[in-house]
Amino acid sequence: MQQIPRINPRHLQAGFITAEGIKRIARDRNVESDSTATTDLRRKAPPRRKLNNPQGCIMALVLAKNGALEPLDSEVLYTARYLAEHYGNHSVIALVCGALETDLGRLGVDTIIPISYNLATEYDPQALAELICTLMDEHQPQHLVGGESDWGDADLLRRVAVSSAKTFAPQVVAINDDQLISYVDQHTEATSAYSDIICIHGGLSTGAMPFAWETQDLAVAQPQQTMEAPVTSLPPEHMALTEAPLVCAAGKGVGDMELFVQCAQALGASIGASRVVVDDGKLPREHQVGATGVDLAATVYLC
Repeated sequence: MQQIPRINPRHLQAGFITAEGIKRIARDRNVESDSTATTDLRRKAPPRRKLNNPQGCIMALVLAKNGALEPLDSEVLYTARYLAEHYGNHSVIALVCGALETDLGRLGVDTIIPISYNLATEYDPQALAELICTLMDEHQPQHLVGGESDWGDADLLRRVAVSSAKTFAPQVVAINDDQLISYVDQHTEATSAYSDIICIHGGLSTGAMPFAWETQDLAVAQPQQTMEAPVTSLPPEHMALTEAPLVCAAGKGVGDMELFVQCAQALGASIGASRVVVDDGKLPREHQVGATGVDLAATVYLC
């Protein structure tokens, strides 16, 4: 099998040619639900495939965020399918924490085990880790794969590794048939043999699946000692720009900085700034956004 390579950021907007000879620009764009797409652009649904009598399994941990998957989740599932094909006749079991409205069969999943767990209102990671350990004891996966994100899945994978005494590989950035490649720091990478638990850093390529697997849902699993946690909201000034849903950024044209700050506060927005504004000393360096500052994932960005 081919190695799962890393994504080259410079190629993300270069576009690519589909098997039908159609150029696609937007990576991961779902043209099937796009009302502006022409009939020629609509991809045909892949044939369904059912795996009978699997000889083993690969587990993948997915945390549903607002009922949807993030790009890293797709990379996790693609990696699990890659490993299942690597071993041959292995199934992919997805542990899905929370409600998710996605056809995971099209992402290579054979079996779904829903876990009743709400990231926003429940927080008991040790209870959830113990439940995952129990499911691993029951299904005996060759590997458990998850993401190195800020949503708690990386913390869960580490807890599971400690509780189950499994080998653990963090910050994995590439995989081939006999080794993992992981970040040690920003400038150093290391290779290692496959570990029991593999934590994906992100940036791995995801290829098109030739089949959509017929998935089956098992009984909903429930952590035993989940405790209720109050939902709190951080004020914008205490929130990291990388996590802020609403950002109001000042550029060179902003003359009255005090009025700008008051406007941002009235909107409940976090404050960003261009490099020119920061270089002029009008706002601190940590507010700088863009190519020379921090990357945003805001829902609304005003500038």
